[in-house]
Amino acid sequence: MILLEESGRLLKGYEWQIVATDINDRSLGTAREGIYDAYSLRNVSTPFRRKYFRKRGDEFSVAEGVRDCVKFRRLNLRDDAKIVLVRNNDIILCANVLIYFDAASKRRTVQHFFNNLCPDGHLFLGHSESLYGVSNDFRLVHFPGATAYARIHPTGRASTHRS
Repeated sequence: MILLEESGRLLKGYEWQIVATDINDRSLGTAREGIYDAYSLRNVSTPFRRKYFRKRGDEFSVAEGVRDCVKFRRLNLRDDAKIVLVRNNDIILCANVLIYFDAASKRRTVQHFFNNLCPDGHLFLGHSESLYGVSNDFRLVHFPGATAYARIHPTGRASTHRS
């Protein structure tokens, strides 16, 4: 929704797409449907809710324009042969997944994330996750209301965020 909002301004002339992945087919099906209860939208502003959701009884469905921007794919992050195909990402969001992995699986998955990010790419993890003891290939970056990990350039410096 934010990308759609900025398409005519900050992102004018850029092409973008969102690829949403999960290992669970049922979770992917639910995400494809784009149906949410009021509680799920509790942090969505009223203007965004009006613009990007349609009321359906007690539930809300994501507007087709939003849904059309997202490609849903099944992906097992532990499948090395498949994850290497997910290339050239500016941003990777991986929330509350790594907490279920053992140390070796975390390191391997984070290395794939590093390899699959563009040079100025950023990795966002869940609030309870960090790369401490997992990888030194990223530097912590603080954004207003969020933290991320910036991919380190071959020069040894992390990319910098400019507003």
